[in-house]
Amino acid sequence: MATLREIALERAKKQPHQIDSVLCNCPIIDTIEFSPTNHGLQHAYEELTKVTGGQFVQMDAPLPSADAQATLKFQDLGIMGFNLEAGIDKVTQLYGKDGFAKYLAKKSPKIMTKSAMATEQALIYDLLAPLALKNGKAQSANAEANCYSLFAVRWVEDEFGGLFDPNGFGKGTLFDTLPLSNGAPYKNAEGITVYGADFKSYLGFLLAAENNVSAIFNIDDTHIPTASMVDQLLEDVHAGDIGKTFIFGHPHALNLLKTIKEATLKMGPGDKNYSRSISSWDGIPLIGSYNFKNGLEEVVDIAGDNDVQIGDDLRVFNEQYFEKTALPKNTSIESEFIDTGEGGANGSISIKAIANTAITITDTKKVTFSVIDSDGTHETTLYTKDVTTNAKKNAVLFEFVLPPQVQQLTKVKIESDDTVVSGTVNIYPRRLPR
Repeated sequence: MATLREIALERAKKQPHQIDSVLCNCPIIDTIEFSPTNHGLQHAYEELTKVTGGQFVQMDAPLPSADAQATLKFQDLGIMGFNLEAGIDKVTQLYGKDGFAKYLAKKSPKIMTKSAMATEQALIYDLLAPLALKNGKAQSANAEANCYSLFAVRWVEDEFGGLFDPNGFGKGTLFDTLPLSNGAPYKNAEGITVYGADFKSYLGFLLAAENNVSAIFNIDDTHIPTASMVDQLLEDVHAGDIGKTFIFGHPHALNLLKTIKEATLKMGPGDKNYSRSISSWDGIPLIGSYNFKNGLEEVVDIAGDNDVQIGDDLRVFNEQYFEKTALPKNTSIESEFIDTGEGGANGSISIKAIANTAITITDTKKVTFSVIDSDGTHETTLYTKDVTTNAKKNAVLFEFVLPPQVQQLTKVKIESDDTVVSGTVNIYPRRLPR
């Protein structure tokens, strides 16, 4: 398996410059390793459904049975191509009579570049993003508009990578050029006399594994992934296993990771160079591509809806301490009191906190939840819970059963020492099943 650049240099020797036009603005495609298809424009492959491995046994002991069950699947190649027409008068004026070949040589490289950029953007948003969401390999930094995203991808031969038709380079070019009307002038649909040609390159992507792409969505300048989120991004794709792993994103999104380094950057009296640059994360290369949308991504709902699911919880008088409430940034908030009854209604009531959206907390920072009761005059703190790690949407942050000494009225206080904490919570009293 080799990169598209290596394949083109070997097989497209008649026009080696074409690959430069394709990859000059497509750094993600430039990292992908491509395999030849086994059936021309279609590739047959097996997707494992069940594997039974061997075991370590003693000397002369019988070997255990092993098995690998798989389903045969097919992947069609796509076409990266375009049609190019030019009026006969324009061609003649620029390059003389029968100068269409020179016109193509001048014009087509720029169009190849644009075509490849469109292909890379489609790879990001039409293939990788849905796959990360489908396989549950997605996190949210909780921005609410004009977002960026980061992806981790592990390319693996015959599982997660590119495909090309080995017969597609028969003329020694990456793009197969087909002159229309045998290269002679013709009238197009508008009745104009033109020269024309079609350019086609047959390529595809085989994305047949579950643990090879992950993403952090909903990033902006004030909602930046934490170090633990980036670690999780790589853990979700099994970084370090076979293949080559990369982190992809718009250069602006990758630059936001500099703030993580900046927070721990130390300089001594003799240091003269202040560098916040970051080119890899634990050895995994960071690759920026302007084919990511520049702060124009829509908000991605990781869980598929915006309402917290509470199962069969039976609310007390349908009351809420907090509902879809944003966590306080380096301050505190308190709910109104709710009448839960003296003695916690004989121990049958709890207070439950659920992440309404994913919660992001800066490393070394915390969010503290306190349950406070009152008889109308005096307040007492019954329970305190510190949350110091990120939490996914619908995660239970705490559940506290009210004890017999409750003085009838209860409220919840939320405190934070994190200036950039993000996420919302639902906190409510619920009747416990008996």
